[in-house]
Amino acid sequence: MKKPVLALSALALLALASCNLINPTTSSSPAQSSSPTETSQTSVTSEPESASVAITNKEALGADWHVGDPDRTVEIEMTPRVNKAAAIADGTLKIESSNTEAVLVLGSNVHAVAAGEATITVTYLGKTDEIKLTVSAKQTNKDKYGTVHEGTLEDPFDNEDAVKVGLWAKDNGTTEELYVTGEVESFYHAPGSRDDGAVSFYLKAGTEGGTRFEVYKCFKEDGSAITEQEIWKGATIVAHGAITYYAAGNQPEFTASVLDRVTGEKPADPIDINATFAEALAAGKALSDGDSTYDYYVFSGYVVRKSGTNYFLAGTKTVEETVPETDLIELYSVSKEEDQNKLLEGAKVSVRMHLKNYHGQVENSGAPTITLEEEGQPWGIVYVEKTVNEALELAKKLGDNETSKVYYQIKGVIKAVTTAYNPQYGNISFTIAQDGQAEETLTVFRLKVSAGKAAALVEGATVEIGGQLQNYVKNENHTYEVVNGVLMAIYNDAGAKVPTYGSLEAPLSVADLLGDDGTICEQANGKFSAEQVTVKGVLVSAVFSEKYGTWTLVLADKIGGDSIKCTGVKLAPEVAATVAGNDTVVVKHFLEFYGGGYSLYYTKTGDTYNYGDILSRDKVGKSKFTIHADIEHVTIEGLEEEYVNDTKATFTVGVSEGYELVEVKVYGLIIQPTEGVYEVTVAGDGEIEVNIKEAGVIETKATITVDSLSQPASAYTDHVEATINGLAIASDNVGNYGDGLQYRVKNGKASNIYNTAATATPIKSITIRQSTSKGFVADDKELLTVSVGTEAIATPVDDDVKKGSEAESGVWTFEFTEEQAVTFFSVGHHTSNSGAIYIAAIEVEVF
Repeated sequence: MKKPVLALSALALLALASCNLINPTTSSSPAQSSSPTETSQTSVTSEPESASVAITNKEALGADWHVGDPDRTVEIEMTPRVNKAAAIADGTLKIESSNTEAVLVLGSNVHAVAAGEATITVTYLGKTDEIKLTVSAKQTNKDKYGTVHEGTLEDPFDNEDAVKVGLWAKDNGTTEELYVTGEVESFYHAPGSRDDGAVSFYLKAGTEGGTRFEVYKCFKEDGSAITEQEIWKGATIVAHGAITYYAAGNQPEFTASVLDRVTGEKPADPIDINATFAEALAAGKALSDGDSTYDYYVFSGYVVRKSGTNYFLAGTKTVEETVPETDLIELYSVSKEEDQNKLLEGAKVSVRMHLKNYHGQVENSGAPTITLEEEGQPWGIVYVEKTVNEALELAKKLGDNETSKVYYQIKGVIKAVTTAYNPQYGNISFTIAQDGQAEETLTVFRLKVSAGKAAALVEGATVEIGGQLQNYVKNENHTYEVVNGVLMAIYNDAGAKVPTYGSLEAPLSVADLLGDDGTICEQANGKFSAEQVTVKGVLVSAVFSEKYGTWTLVLADKIGGDSIKCTGVKLAPEVAATVAGNDTVVVKHFLEFYGGGYSLYYTKTGDTYNYGDILSRDKVGKSKFTIHADIEHVTIEGLEEEYVNDTKATFTVGVSEGYELVEVKVYGLIIQPTEGVYEVTVAGDGEIEVNIKEAGVIETKATITVDSLSQPASAYTDHVEATINGLAIASDNVGNYGDGLQYRVKNGKASNIYNTAATATPIKSITIRQSTSKGFVADDKELLTVSVGTEAIATPVDDDVKKGSEAESGVWTFEFTEEQAVTFFSVGHHTSNSGAIYIAAIEVEVF
């Protein structure tokens, strides 16, 4: 059921609205400046003799260009080097067009306005460079793509025209939507086979064996699903969408499409064909590559292999490892939790599905219907929790140089660092003991970690390690070790897990940043932190730029103390109208090391500027919470009309009979009651949200996939947020290229998925299921990171998950006890390794 939500009046919580601008705010970072130079006996002011400027991509800029084509970027090399965006903003660097009616300059981009010529002149410190650009009239589609038809509704492309445009789109996907017509030859996603209702199909080629165009993930104009009554094999269709080329499948296709009309004689409805496993396999192999059956096949098989959310069936309960997967039937991308729970190792299931031949692999077209006949056994790695002393006893029972088959989760105190951190290989070795007084130790051998985490691995630190045990013997000497280790957590003196970049609940201080040793932000000019840091401080000054709509803030731990400048902050209008010095604010922004010191600064990803956020602000004054009077099933008592900021507000929450309270959020954060009373520090007008559910309804698992995140296709996205089974999930810099959630370091930023609010109950397990279409993780590459804690983790931590040679199942499971009270997690990508990994799903289960 939909959860009733209690919303209170909102003058919004102070937050930065992320915004794409052509020109950023003026840079606050130090830059080299011109200075007086001496000539003979006279001191004069002049431009530096070393000043220069050059347009470095003239060939690309001067290529054929038509009205309607994408904007082009003027790439510039300058001496002395400074931040280009800032130089443009303050006028130090000028990019000008001699004919703005033909070519318009937008920051460092140029835009084709109309047919004509224009000279683009770049000026910097008295030096200039230029290039002459010619803009031609807008091309017709026939001219642009070499097609027979125009691709409009009145003159749609045929299959061959659409294939031509798709091949052109190898380098440039179309920005405009184009119309295509043709006969449906076969389905990739048959009607009714996908949870989202999308239908995908191939058009019939004009010649035998010719390339077919795919109409991919098609819906009706109103966004509703297309049924079997509305499209069929042999129908003639007209559809429109943007055309692209899916390189992995050598497939010209629509990225997403809309069905405009269908004509032709509809065949009989599909029927169920009962078959043995062998008959179903043979029928699938008999299909042409990419084809699927119109009718449903119903057969039984045993689950013998899996990878991510892909499961392989055989006619017998076990098969030899040498049997190729093309001799098995694959249940591809099984997304429903109830189906995954049936498909355990060795389980026997009955399946109803459309058969499909994909490059020789027989698989399902669309979502299969799965019925469990015989139960199987659980898959994957399970970490068994042990103390250090218990782990030592287990290691001693192993044979010489034997490694345990079982993986253990061990918490202990570091006694000594035996091998210092090696930045080249990113590993460190140390010993851990049951506690600070224990003599007997366990060696954690070559643990893969980031430099930032390694700095915290010192004598006396409490850590939690996951890995296998080994009885290592050399020269008859035994060393008991944890190998293939994963750093699960580091704890501070108070027993809390150590934050990396800070959080709203536990922000860093200004002193934390100024005293940083380079582990958050590499100490080299122009380098930015991999993620935004969260810092709390007093506003020494706040200056607003009318031109760019951004703020420059100076923060300190106290007035008169050391400060740090925060450039390029966007504020909501109501905040911008009242912000002033002496406010205490929490700011989330990128940390930059420039010219010997730190500043908080905007960064750029592609054409998007990443500005800072003010997450909260304490200001002397009064605030209030206003309750909507007509909320069903929820009552709140104890709230006053108005509160003085920085004081405590207390209240109780009641729910009607037959309902249970799930969570209470204040200022967007989940808060817990003390003896039934909720308490919050007032920090401005805010919002309270109360989530409830029907009594007895248990929601324990959230499955994060491309579809559940509504991740845009064929793109990396800066930030996507979604609520999945009650869990608030954020996705940063994660791609979707048809093989699951694509993780890598791209545009200088590591992919990451994390929860933005605490889980209602502690996390029981996190399971990562890798997609098999791109292969398993390469040997000796630590690509994934998993971080957990009781505080928000909005950034990946470079902790090793598994090396490829030890991850043949393509599944990683991390388990936690209820006593650990883990309520936050982050699944990220190593910033030190740019290789890609494709994740079919991340499953988070709570107690």
